[in-house]
Amino acid sequence: MGVALLLSLGACGTTPAGRGGGSTRPEDHVTSVVGDGPLDGTTSTAAPIPQAPPPGDFRTRSDVVAAAVRAAGIPQAPTGLVLESSRTPGLGFDTSEQKQAWTAGRVTLAPGWSRDWTGAAQIRFADGTSQPVDVLDAQAALDAALAPSPDACSGFDLTACTLTFTNGSVTTVKVTTNRGQATVPAWSFQAAGLSHPVVVVAVPSGILQDAPAPTPPSGLPDPGPGLAGVETWPGTPASTSGSSLTVAIGHGACDRELHVHVVEYADLVVAGATFVPSPPGSACTSQLILTPAMLTLSRPLGDRPVISVTTGVAIPVRR
Repeated sequence: MGVALLLSLGACGTTPAGRGGGSTRPEDHVTSVVGDGPLDGTTSTAAPIPQAPPPGDFRTRSDVVAAAVRAAGIPQAPTGLVLESSRTPGLGFDTSEQKQAWTAGRVTLAPGWSRDWTGAAQIRFADGTSQPVDVLDAQAALDAALAPSPDACSGFDLTACTLTFTNGSVTTVKVTTNRGQATVPAWSFQAAGLSHPVVVVAVPSGILQDAPAPTPPSGLPDPGPGLAGVETWPGTPASTSGSSLTVAIGHGACDRELHVHVVEYADLVVAGATFVPSPPGSACTSQLILTPAMLTLSRPLGDRPVISVTTGVAIPVRR
């Protein structure tokens, strides 16, 4: 059932407890993957976490989370086609300067090559259907993919902390959407000093929306020890069928006696897990492991959002 992802969070040490929902960037920290495919019923070598009735502390936390979410406004699921993976699939660089230049938005197109591409293409879905779409020109595709952090080049030679694309061509790339896997038009850019292309999705954001950034409700207190949340890594959306809900639980490598729980309300569902933390002072590798769990609800999920018990963040659900 589903996949288990092992995410490295740094050097060895005591594993932090109670993580959940959008705490770090998976593309920076994925060290290994067990099984393959999204959380959609495919085979995995990881045993799913068993469900148990929620204990009192989980119910109390769920009530606090539900109240905070309602006060902030019940999140609404985006309509239309939503990108659940990156606009730059397989993004990687050969040097720190190249990576920081991209992060800082110090990316330019060299003069002398055509930046425009006219015409339409298709978004092709795994079920055999397709959707016509206009292709963004090179600069527009880059603008949609970049989220500049100007200080990223601090401490670097600014001449070296610049990425110049010298050539580019239109290609296709596979991405994950709320309709499953899709093949979409993309730009493949080449740069001097870069051993492989940078591929950037070339579909307008009005057609292929970026997944909304997870936003915890303000004023929510930190979870107590022994609570684990539902995670929101791109490519690992929750999914539902009938009264079943499959989620990815984030926990440490040494957390013991994991059990997944759900507390249902008329307007939302709070999900997560409890575990027995390692004894104080014990050492454990600093990892965040995503393990699948299938929850049985009292009725079909419907349009209710799924909320992580640790962060109060709404989890994308493939319905």
